[in-house]
Amino acid sequence: MERLVRLNEVQYAATEAQAERLKEQGFRVEALPEEAPVTSAADEEDGRNASDGDKKGGK
Repeated sequence: MERLVRLNEVQYAATEAQAERLKEQGFRVEALPEEAPVTSAADEEDGRNASDGDKKGGK
């Protein structure tokens, strides 16, 4: 899997053919992030993050 970027747009290519097509459209290959996502100080205090289902908002 390759990550390709153009300005603020990101596309992922699973095959070399997809990657070549995106490169023709002006995308450039960028390395996939290898490190874990950074948590904020608020997340570390309660041990949760937004993906734990504690998002604010209505049903």
